[in-house]
Amino acid sequence: MKTPINILLVGPSGAGKGTQAKLLAERYDLRHLQSGELLRKIVAKDDEFGRKVKDAMQKGFVPSEWIFKMIKEEFSRLGNTGVVIDGFSRKLPEIEMLYDVLGEHERKLNYIFLLELDDEKVIDRLINRRVCSACKKVFDSRSLKDKNICPLCGEQVYTREDDNLESIKNRLGDYKTETSKVIDFIKNRDSIIVIDGDRSINEVFEDICDKIK
Repeated sequence: MKTPINILLVGPSGAGKGTQAKLLAERYDLRHLQSGELLRKIVAKDDEFGRKVKDAMQKGFVPSEWIFKMIKEEFSRLGNTGVVIDGFSRKLPEIEMLYDVLGEHERKLNYIFLLELDDEKVIDRLINRRVCSACKKVFDSRSLKDKNICPLCGEQVYTREDDNLESIKNRLGDYKTETSKVIDFIKNRDSIIVIDGDRSINEVFEDICDKIK
């Protein structure tokens, strides 16, 4: 039985972690674990907890214990499948929990990539980010001929609940406050590979794959 490969992507919202994680999952046959997507699935249920999560996401802050609960549930379903993880390491308690769960399942992080992007680029990308309601592809609204329609499948595109200016600024501030603690925690245990996120999707992807090779 082969040892599963585990990859962690770290960086601010809008740096391209989700896009790169999807590409890595396809190339290396990994499960993509993304906290934002899991939270949005909970919101879609529209029950009491879902409404609490929605309110927290709109404010740009989701309690770490909610994230931890999702991590544990997802890892219990993995079996021997490798993972690429993004969005589970925004705060020190979250990265500590992630390492605890990895240890419980006798796993380690084989590669940790930090995608760097300056604040102006982050805001610009997120304000203009649109997601297809059907195929879940992500687009820059400025590239869409019809601002409301996915060019791939023809379904509606939407703006994520937390992609408003107030929430984006809150997330950026939160990231800056917490990220140094997260990075220090990781560096005491593993090495981090820094990736310039201010390039095309393919350039960033090939850079990451070169490092994995």
